[in-house]
Amino acid sequence: MTEHKLREFLTAEVCKWASKPFDQIVAELADVQAYELVTDGSPRQFEVMLVENTSEYIHVVISADDGSLKLATRPLSSSFILYRNGGVEI
Repeated sequence: MTEHKLREFLTAEVCKWASKPFDQIVAELADVQAYELVTDGSPRQFEVMLVENTSEYIHVVISADDGSLKLATRPLSSSFILYRNGGVEI
């Protein structure tokens, strides 16, 4: 899988997580979430981590790789900030 294609999948996962309610994300990310998605026989691994949790916002980082040595040692990553009032910075 190319980095460009993996970046598209990463962006989709960021949007999926950023659309969830604030309290649901906090609950789901009490521990780091790691999972694999397979589409058209191509696996992609994701790791989602809550890196900041304040009274006003949360900061979430999502990393992705395709299992190849190149990307497994240096995965792509992105993050977003979700405000308690519903605002999002991606």
